[in-house]
Amino acid sequence: MPKLRMKTVLGFGIGDLGGNLYFSMIGFIFIFYLTEKMGLSGTLAGMAMMIGKLWDAITDPIVSTISDRSTSKFGRRRPFIFWGALLLAISMVLMFSLPKFESTLTTFIVVTALFALLSTAYTFVNIPYASMQPELTDDYDDKTRLTSFRMGFAILGTLLAVTARPIAESFGLKRNGWTFMAIIMGSIMLISSWITVFTVKEKPASSYKEQKGIKESYFEAFKNREFILALIPWTLFVSGVTIIQGAFLYYFKYLFGNQGLFELTIFGLIIIALISLPLWVRISQKISKGRSYMIGMGIIPDVVELDSARTGIRREGVYYSIWNFVMKSGQAIAGLIIGVTLDLFGFIPPASNGDVVVQKLLLLLELSF
Repeated sequence: MPKLRMKTVLGFGIGDLGGNLYFSMIGFIFIFYLTEKMGLSGTLAGMAMMIGKLWDAITDPIVSTISDRSTSKFGRRRPFIFWGALLLAISMVLMFSLPKFESTLTTFIVVTALFALLSTAYTFVNIPYASMQPELTDDYDDKTRLTSFRMGFAILGTLLAVTARPIAESFGLKRNGWTFMAIIMGSIMLISSWITVFTVKEKPASSYKEQKGIKESYFEAFKNREFILALIPWTLFVSGVTIIQGAFLYYFKYLFGNQGLFELTIFGLIIIALISLPLWVRISQKISKGRSYMIGMGIIPDVVELDSARTGIRREGVYYSIWNFVMKSGQAIAGLIIGVTLDLFGFIPPASNGDVVVQKLLLLLELSF
């Protein structure tokens, strides 16, 4: 297969800007938003997040299987990304435009339902998007290029996510600040996904071998040793990082009394990540990806190719749905841990004892590292 054109590499890579913008926003501010703005306890906020992710256990395999078996003339993946991105943008605005309900139960139910909708929309975008990557090329170096550009745009998405709270709170205590922020972020998610849809061409659906049943496909994926060896450390990594993301904002607000330090700190880390990205690309070209930190998204296309060589069947959707579900589950578990920990330590926003509580949260941060 000839080398990929830069248009394809850039068009594919920018799709993860919106995806990681969403994922990082949930990690950075979602629990904070639910406790500080919607008035939920930490435990209820964590439970809302957990229930939404449990819903993914149903939607992820369904979307992956339908996507893998799609015979649409527009491609197996792009129609899902197109409509999923639109739903993601709309549900994002709805989530951050909620009024403050009188009943805690009503707040919890509405938030949980909307987060389940958000998670479903993200599934419709992210699984087909990720599944598209190994289909674009058989060349090892091209796969590395795709991964490096994708990671670069993902880091930029994280950078944009850092601006979410300052944008929302630039309106003071007015709730329309959060709505304005959601419109901006939702639009970026939509545009980045649609750029991928209109710039990346897929192989004809007829070129793929008929798929096996859902249960059999997932069972065989879990028997793939290389996949499991990549999946386990990734699960631990996502859980630890999300705990740090979610706890940091409380840490800077109540211990230092300056939320702005949170954004400055994350911004510095992101700049370091961007600068170091070319180095990791070179390392992954010199040694196996299993020995470099690109073991994450960089190694999965190789796992898919290995499985395809063994079975003659392409199951990108199956592998990426498992990967995606584990990633979202790690985020949900971390959110629940943060929420329950806040309640156990007696945190009641806007609490006068916030600094004492967050000092205790330092132990949680240390365990995450």
